[in-house]
Amino acid sequence: DPNDPKTEKKWELLNDKRFRRALSLAINRQDIIDAISDGLGEPAQVGPGKESYFYHEDQQKGYTEFNPDRANKILDEIGLKERDSEGYRTFKDGTRMVWYLDLIPNFADGPSSFVIADWKKVGINAIEREISFNLHNVLLRARKHDFFIWGDGDGFNPVLKSYGFIPSWNQALGYSHWYIRGGLYGNPEANKVGAIEPPPGHPIRRSMELFEDAQQAANRHEQREIIRAVQDIMAEELWAIGISTPFPDIAIVKKDFKNVPRKLIYGYNTPSNGGPETFYFEDPTDSPGTIAQIKKEMTEITTMDYRGRSL
Repeated sequence: DPNDPKTEKKWELLNDKRFRRALSLAINRQDIIDAISDGLGEPAQVGPGKESYFYHEDQQKGYTEFNPDRANKILDEIGLKERDSEGYRTFKDGTRMVWYLDLIPNFADGPSSFVIADWKKVGINAIEREISFNLHNVLLRARKHDFFIWGDGDGFNPVLKSYGFIPSWNQALGYSHWYIRGGLYGNPEANKVGAIEPPPGHPIRRSMELFEDAQQAANRHEQREIIRAVQDIMAEELWAIGISTPFPDIAIVKKDFKNVPRKLIYGYNTPSNGGPETFYFEDPTDSPGTIAQIKKEMTEITTMDYRGRSL
């Protein structure tokens, strides 16, 4: 809240892209990759990887190099030159600066401790805080958090999943509420409690406008050209700080379970992206009557009335 004396200084820094860039440059991603995924993966920001039709090298690689000297220089240029008795940077007015990096138990074995240690080396005092998922949601929706760690499992096609590119359910919630409620189209519902309209010309608003254009594009080539403009903005602004490209996951498939792809893009929607309607058991254990009913349901259209009841 920029109008709250307790948070106005944090608001100012979080809205300065130079601060976000410095935090990214301070992270030793290769150390994290070596420790957590046995060296599988590459330093990367949030976004589609090399396998994707929407890959954007500048966006994925920007500010991923480990460069604490450059990070320190940027933080000094912002005006965060003063240090407290413990050697941590203070706010511009000399008051103590402490940040909280929240994570839910799902990510307890992730990169948070490495990030905390790397930030401390450039004078940023951050505290790792493991919280319940319910508390995480409360803090998020009340906009009372500083930083949090989350996974980006579906970045292969940003037209379908816009995480990190435009405000979503867990990012910039004030702007997100306004956008989801139809703010770009003048819906009066968009300005209700909890929503914040991004100013005209703001890069977040421009990203929203472009994303809407991409949704309505005539073909994938046109979509990619529009999304590249969104990625250009993201590369410049660094809304989210990524750590690594995804590393391979192993799936075990029973021998008589057929038609499962040998390779599949893994994400939150897996295995629905693998065509599960074509999976089958070579030696099913269902009764003949059940098998016959399944075949019938798959090959015959069932007409429904307006209440969803079979006719």
